[in-house]
Amino acid sequence: MISSELFEWMSGRRVREVDVSGRAYELALDVLGRHLELRSARNVHYDNGVICAGLVYLSMNNTYAQTAMDDLREKHGLDAPTGAAFRYRLRQFWAEQLAEQPRGESDYRRTVLAQMRIWRMLLDANDDLLSIAKRLGVFLEPVTCAVDYTKVPYYGDFNPSVVRSRKERGTNHFYEYATISIVEKGRKVCVYSLPINLLDQKSEVLERLIAEARLRGVVIETLLLDRAFFTVECINLLKGMCVSFIMPCVSNSRVSAAVDSFGRPGRFGAFSISNSERETAEFTMVVCRGKKGKLIPFATNIEWLSPRSLLKRVPRMYRKRWSIETTFRKVKEVIGKTTSQLAFLRQTYFMLATMIYNVWQVINMSLFFIGAHRRPNPYRGKDVAMALPRLLRFLEKSLVRSLRDWMRNVPVKGR
Repeated sequence: MISSELFEWMSGRRVREVDVSGRAYELALDVLGRHLELRSARNVHYDNGVICAGLVYLSMNNTYAQTAMDDLREKHGLDAPTGAAFRYRLRQFWAEQLAEQPRGESDYRRTVLAQMRIWRMLLDANDDLLSIAKRLGVFLEPVTCAVDYTKVPYYGDFNPSVVRSRKERGTNHFYEYATISIVEKGRKVCVYSLPINLLDQKSEVLERLIAEARLRGVVIETLLLDRAFFTVECINLLKGMCVSFIMPCVSNSRVSAAVDSFGRPGRFGAFSISNSERETAEFTMVVCRGKKGKLIPFATNIEWLSPRSLLKRVPRMYRKRWSIETTFRKVKEVIGKTTSQLAFLRQTYFMLATMIYNVWQVINMSLFFIGAHRRPNPYRGKDVAMALPRLLRFLEKSLVRSLRDWMRNVPVKGR
């Protein structure tokens, strides 16, 4: 894959990083090409491997298809498809998936089924990456996970896959995704993501995420959530699924009155909330003091710790939840851009960015694993072995090298 001459002037650490990055690029293309069913004629000039490489390239560079294809042709001198040809292949892929749906269904139902099928293809590709993390020991022990939503701004016409929210960056239309991630140091991966629409209930989404994580071998020790999940339905669901959780309480009148009457950090004890249907949910309220001295109430069902241990552990553990915010920020750094109103394309770009993030994490796990068997360990005391921009530079070089190899092996045809 990479010639030995390339390594002659490199340090041992850089050799390992280049080698692992090259393997990671091959892995990303392999899982994407294996699961994304991009069909083409036998005599097509740009095969599926080139289209998949183009998808990876535009995602890595956080750019549009036209810009990415122009960049490959002009900056690197490669025989890449035009932006129009690249977009045509993706639209053709969507048309094929739509045509395979049952004819008796409504147009809306057939569209949703086609989107779900493509999403499952990408989830299967992501599961292949998770299987590597599993072999590196990520799922051997119970882990701390977090669940959260993220929104990607959308400036086109409203459609059923879009949600409305508070205006941000010039729009109140967004594509929204719910994700469950492992948030422990050295084991941060996106386990499962789900596109959200206006009709999805938080309790149903939460149940799906937990169930899918368990199907992939994740044993959840503690689940961290934000206050949007502070509802009767979500709390009862978590207790029914035997999931230990920590979330901040919504400061309504009852909660605020209870915190004011308590007046100090500590374990408040049993507390309950109710909804409009008079259903109730009970939990343990733990009151912690924030950095500015403000008392912050948390809801949890952790009962086996002493009040003093619980008071120390809850804020320390909940800080890990911010890792999922960092995950979303990193994912958005490598998400492809488009002006297309096709929902499947925007969802594909988001899931592809999630896969690149997981590739980055798998590389870090691999480098930490290699470094742990060497003295001295070059990665000791670091949160990540290789920063994301550094990985992207290596991946781009591997991608350009593979396309040049493809150009040498494929005869030039008239267009």
